Amino acid sequence: MLEKDIKEVVRIHSESLPQDFLPSLGIDFLAKIFYPNTLNSPLGITFVKTIDGEVAGFLTLAYKSNLFLKNIILKNFYRTIIIFFKKMFLTPLFLRECLDIFFQVFLKEKEYKESPEIVVIAVKKNFRGMGVGQELVNYVKEHLKNKGFNKLFVKTLTSNLSAIKLYEKTGGEMREEISRANKKYSVVLFNL
Repeated sequence: MLEKDIKEVVRIHSESLPQDFLPSLGIDFLAKIFYPNTLNSPLGITFVKTIDGEVAGFLTLAYKSNLFLKNIILKNFYRTIIIFFKKMFLTPLFLRECLDIFFQVFLKEKEYKESPEIVVIAVKKNFRGMGVGQELVNYVKEHLKNKGFNKLFVKTLTSNLSAIKLYEKTGGEMREEISRANKKYSVVLFNL
């Protein structure tokens, strides 16, 4: 991803996954904290797929999910805390979501947590059904193989059947279901 892509990536992320935790923090969080920090991070990267010069979709990958997110939060601690408190004031149930995310980010969960994670993948509406998501996942799998990784995982809402179908089609295997902030997620593991 290039700096010029951030605005469009934020728009696609917010429109495609409005119920997701990161967009719930607001466009400013995504545009000024999250995505700029993926540009130069040794812990993660955002890949962008363009078609005819237009951003068609993107995938953000964390080489070690806990460290990637922890680094972004700690690097921007005061700005992130202000955003969290504003959100908690406006949405009291947000506190539970924050606590769930905190435990996920700062405490180790499962053995696959040491594996790279697809943090987010989204495809612009007018490019869906054209294989963009499949191309992004396959590209990332090859990228990780070349770096010596042998596993990749992703969490997606259990109700997001199109994402689960994409992951299974690209070689992922359903591992378990977990709950986060009153939402059920499916964990899909790829052996590379």
